[in-house]
Amino acid sequence: MHFFSLQKRNCKLLNTNNLFSFSTTTLHRFLFSLTFVVYFAASYFVSFSYAQDIRFSAITTAEGLSQNTITALIQDKQGFLWIGTPDGLHRYDGYSLVESKNLPNDSTSLINNSVTALVEDKNGDIWVGTEKGISKWIRNQNTFEQIKFNQIGAIPHTQIQSLFKDDKNNIWVGSKEGLSFYKDDKDEWIHFASNNQKLVALKNLSVAAITQDGKGNIWIGSDSLGLYKIALAQTNEQVTHFDIKNGLLDIHITSLASDTTTNTLWIGTIKGLQALHLDEINNQNEDNTKLFTSFINHQNDIHSISGNHITGLLVDRSGQLWVGTASQGINKYLNTKAGFIRHQKDVYNPFSLSDNTGIKVLFQDRTGVFWFGTAQGGLNKYDPEKIKFRLYRSVNDLRQNGIQDNNITCFFKDDEGKTWIGTKKAGIFRYNPKIANGWFTQYSRYSHGMPSDDVTGITQDLYGTTWCSTRDRGVGRFSYKNGNLTIIQYKKHWEGLPSSRIAKLFTDKKGEIWVLTFEGDLCKYSRALNDFEVKVEGEPNLTDNEIMLSAKSTNKNTIWVGTPTGAYLYDVTTEKIILDKRNDLKVWVSSIEEIGDSSVWFSSSKGLIRYLPQKDSLTYFSRKDGLTTDMIYSVVLGEDKNLWLSTNKGISRFSLKTLKAKSYDETNGLQGQDFLAGSYYKSNEGELFFGGKDGYNAFFPTEIKDDPLTPQIVFTEIDIFSKSLPFIDFITRVENPLDSYILTADSLTLDYEKTGFSLEFAALHFSDPKKNAYAYKMEGLDEEWTYVNAGRRFVNYPTLPYGNYVFRVKAANSDEVWNEEGTALYINVSTPVWERLWFRILGILMIVGIISAFYMARIRRSKNQQKLLELQVEERTKELQEKNKNMTDSLRYAKTIQTAILPPETDLKECLTEVFTVYEPLEIVSGDFYWFKNIDNIVYIAVADCTGHGVPGAFMSMIGSSILSDMVQQNKELKPCETLELLNQKIRTSLSQQDNRNSDGMDICFCKINLKTNQVWFSGAKRPLYITKKDGTFKEIKGDRKSIGGKKRANEKEFTTTEIQLESGDMIYLTSDGYADQPNQIGKKIGSLQLQDLLKNIGSLPAQKQKQEITDMLNVHKGDTKQRDDIAIMGIRM
Repeated sequence: MHFFSLQKRNCKLLNTNNLFSFSTTTLHRFLFSLTFVVYFAASYFVSFSYAQDIRFSAITTAEGLSQNTITALIQDKQGFLWIGTPDGLHRYDGYSLVESKNLPNDSTSLINNSVTALVEDKNGDIWVGTEKGISKWIRNQNTFEQIKFNQIGAIPHTQIQSLFKDDKNNIWVGSKEGLSFYKDDKDEWIHFASNNQKLVALKNLSVAAITQDGKGNIWIGSDSLGLYKIALAQTNEQVTHFDIKNGLLDIHITSLASDTTTNTLWIGTIKGLQALHLDEINNQNEDNTKLFTSFINHQNDIHSISGNHITGLLVDRSGQLWVGTASQGINKYLNTKAGFIRHQKDVYNPFSLSDNTGIKVLFQDRTGVFWFGTAQGGLNKYDPEKIKFRLYRSVNDLRQNGIQDNNITCFFKDDEGKTWIGTKKAGIFRYNPKIANGWFTQYSRYSHGMPSDDVTGITQDLYGTTWCSTRDRGVGRFSYKNGNLTIIQYKKHWEGLPSSRIAKLFTDKKGEIWVLTFEGDLCKYSRALNDFEVKVEGEPNLTDNEIMLSAKSTNKNTIWVGTPTGAYLYDVTTEKIILDKRNDLKVWVSSIEEIGDSSVWFSSSKGLIRYLPQKDSLTYFSRKDGLTTDMIYSVVLGEDKNLWLSTNKGISRFSLKTLKAKSYDETNGLQGQDFLAGSYYKSNEGELFFGGKDGYNAFFPTEIKDDPLTPQIVFTEIDIFSKSLPFIDFITRVENPLDSYILTADSLTLDYEKTGFSLEFAALHFSDPKKNAYAYKMEGLDEEWTYVNAGRRFVNYPTLPYGNYVFRVKAANSDEVWNEEGTALYINVSTPVWERLWFRILGILMIVGIISAFYMARIRRSKNQQKLLELQVEERTKELQEKNKNMTDSLRYAKTIQTAILPPETDLKECLTEVFTVYEPLEIVSGDFYWFKNIDNIVYIAVADCTGHGVPGAFMSMIGSSILSDMVQQNKELKPCETLELLNQKIRTSLSQQDNRNSDGMDICFCKINLKTNQVWFSGAKRPLYITKKDGTFKEIKGDRKSIGGKKRANEKEFTTTEIQLESGDMIYLTSDGYADQPNQIGKKIGSLQLQDLLKNIGSLPAQKQKQEITDMLNVHKGDTKQRDDIAIMGIRM
């Protein structure tokens, strides 16, 4: 951000030779203004403060920190930030803070709340230094354990001041009691208070800072005895000591930082900053005073370091040094010539550092975001990639000067590189970048005779004259030759202008001046007439309009004009409107951009509109294409070949390749959300300018880059059955559904009775976490990804069927760059007991056992009864056996005859693709029968239910079967309805039913099938035909409400035939009523509807599998209930 700041210096006065001449009526105004400027400039001069380009934001107690004092900070291998304070430890994921504190009588909690240092070991466990020792957070258990120094030669560390991990994964511990390090490869502690004579210099050393150089040497900064180097890499361990006599500014060292690129060690002391050039060190030379370069504060030099009491150091990834001070904020070191840039708290700048004091923590995370811990202002964040736009605005306080109105209306950059800026209330400001820190010269109505301070346009004609237009007082022009400004106002000098209310001032490709009035008049300046000529008259309904109009000159000597009702194309050569799109658009067009001959783009109140001249077509782009709003104020083609849009909700980049938009807001450095219509400009160098109500932004589109670093994704919380998993599960090892703590868990096992769970996840990219995007999918359940924003980074599954799943999450950073790999959690929902194989086997065995036991009990009971009746029955047994034998033999003989009449199933299968029969007589012989005949690929088939069952029914079935065979054999052309009519007559005749009361007969389902064409002709006597199509649809074709046989009734209707065209794979079913009428133990029948549902569901199964399903359902339904009637079902697949 750029501010126009004033500082006490030697004054710089405006060059009066560059002031415009004006009339005597305004002389007193100018003298007053000049007096004020001279007085003000006597104490201040205008400068540009580039240091405030940085925007800070702070995490404080308002966001959940226990204190605003930050004492330590690291980022772990997963990407979490760990923040130490004097009142506990916090883990931060960009959205929330998880706090860890000491709990009385809990050895698994933090040893002490006052955190002083942090480091992560190679296993990902976090070492936490406190004022009362060290705790280690065990990652996969989410618990703390206390580090104990109980080996020989070791002394307990309590007041920990620094922790450091070297290149061999050893952990170094510095405290007020001395120095120790943990040797990872040997799992042992070494303390430098031992009797090792080579290291005796380190005995009882109060250690404030530890670091390592590029050669493996360990550097120790003491807060009371200076600097030490431990040369562990050498065969003989050596310790080198540096103090004031060697060139140190002070022996009270607070911080160290190693720059391995330049092989420089940076040293912070309470009296300044020093650089130690390691390449020049000679261990044999005790005089090392020339090895140090010192940096101290000089009160009158703003490029010197801001304070001498250094509290923290950081060498960032680019090799630049950042310095924290005790009370003077942060410094960024550029080089020996440019010195330091200071970043300090500024009460007038809400984006400045929150606090200048106690900046001990300076850190850069993996995504390049900087973090600065303060003593009173919490944790400050700065993202150098986030601020993508330069911001220019005036701050309303006595220190500020320059642009005095933040309502920026227009821009122009002249041939000298000076930028002209129009405002709504303060006239024009001209910025000269060639003057040190820039210089703004104001031209207003009262100081320089501008027509009005409400400026709507600035441009330059082909003769080098600069013109300006105003909202209410016409047009003015500047003359560089004599420094005069000629004031031309409506109806005074410009007779040709129909209005002094100018909406747009622009030049065509030839450099000619054009204006567009708010009333819609398009006018051109004539140099010969020294006046304007109206080329297109305005629209009558725009008389009182205040909406900005727009115009765009093209390379074809034409001008596009945007109005509140649309746009039209004006031909400068023919002076005619050659294309009018106002009736098609019917919308306010606020700006226009033409891209060669291919397309014209309109910004409008209904989004972005593309017009293709060759097709004469309009395409609208709106929020569905990534735009944050449909109110577009301007559209400009950038040098990056994208369209740049200003809106009432920020700036958007619209890709001409993907036709999708990416939006930017205030967090990216914009002046605000709402920009002004007409306030846009593209310079010859490709720099874009957009003005709004709170300043303006300038940028080169080719410099706007997306952050390429994708976020790491972690699961942060899991709730199972609406309860968060307690940490104690990981300590006591009780049954737990996760394989480890949620941060490191890979799998989750759920009981089938408690499958409801929710997950929360986070993308650990801290640039702008609220803009991170997410997508998730449960493989095995979801087909598509579900995309959500940062406010919905959780998912809930109330129930999951048993089985295996993979829950996957992917995320994008705030620049919409996706981590497509994401992360995953493997989930297993246990199989219910009753679905397991062993349970089914056990169940079957139990059922068999119960049946067997029941059977044996019945046998025993029967035997007992038999014994009691044995004497009574014995005498009649022989007689009954003889009679029973004779009767049974007769029935079996009858069954043999009946079976011979029924068509063999082998004949059916030879003729038909798939067929099955379910034939269950109630007694030995049956009153139901099925019948089949194949004559020249015409199949005749029937299922009949004769009156009665047993022997009477069997005789009727034989009669019916015989008659059917004779009729079909004698007359192949009979229709099914004709066949049934003849059958009806012959039954009546055979049984002489007209002469007696005999009413025996049958209900029948009769079909005639053409095997080649799959045509079916059906006729039924009180029996339907069921059809299951191969696509799963089911149909019932009812038979006639009339039976075969019985006495003929008056007005008896004849049978009818239904013709059906079936397809290969369709199933037809012919049934008697015995299956549907079968009751269960409580007397409830299977019923026709349940039978139909069964046939519909099994229609796609093989025929024999269907037969099995029908039989199984019958057996399950009837249970121990006796069969009620004969059952016959035939199924045929076309």
